[in-house]
Formats: sequence, C-alpha cells, structure tokens
Amino acid sequence: MYRGAQIPALSGFYIFGDYCTGQLWTLVKYRGMWRRSVLRDTPYLISSFGEDDAGELYVIDNNGSVHRFDPA
Repeated sequence: MYRGAQIPALSGFYIFGDYCTGQLWTLVKYRGMWRRSVLRDTPYLISSFGEDDAGELYVIDNNGSVHRFDPA
C-alpha cells in the first residue's frame, strides 16, 4: 500500500508487480469495486518491494538491485 508523500495520486493504492513481465500494477477499491490497472512497464524481474520510514516504496529486482519508486 502506498503511504508516501512523493506521489499523492497513489495514496492508498495497493501496488504489486509481475516477476516475468516487469509490469507494475495498482489495485484500489472504487465505489465498492476493486479496480486493477497497469501502472508502468519496467525491465526488472520484480522479486519484492520495500518501504522506508516516510512510506516511500522501493522495487527489488531479482539481480539484487533496489530502485526507488519515483513519480517520473
């Protein structure tokens, strides 16, 4: 769940990724229904996510690299 301040439009969205395609997805409840949408394509083999003390997200690539989740 995104809790950071850098991307206010994603506040409260659940963010998850696909290991094989590298796609990042969002999931949010809207008017009682769950909505899923593709957020971004990445070149990563997404293996995990991390969160810092400010609630900002990090994407972990299977090769061991860590990438901050930025609005750009």
